[in-house]
Amino acid sequence: GDVYKRQILDKRNEKDPIIYPYFFLNPERVGITGMITWILALLAGFIVMGYIIMIIDHLLGKMLK
Repeated sequence: GDVYKRQILDKRNEKDPIIYPYFFLNPERVGITGMITWILALLAGFIVMGYIIMIIDHLLGKMLK
């Protein structure tokens, strides 16, 4: 949505259009290894956050019983 609108409005360099909405998805900037590393790091972060939310929910559920 908004990322692509910003891409269209961003006229920094007409010869080099912005193709990737985030720097870590650009293999020319971070390389394939860097791209994979960023994606796996973000995936791991979201998984950890999900488990933290589950643990908090479990603890709050025990406290309310």
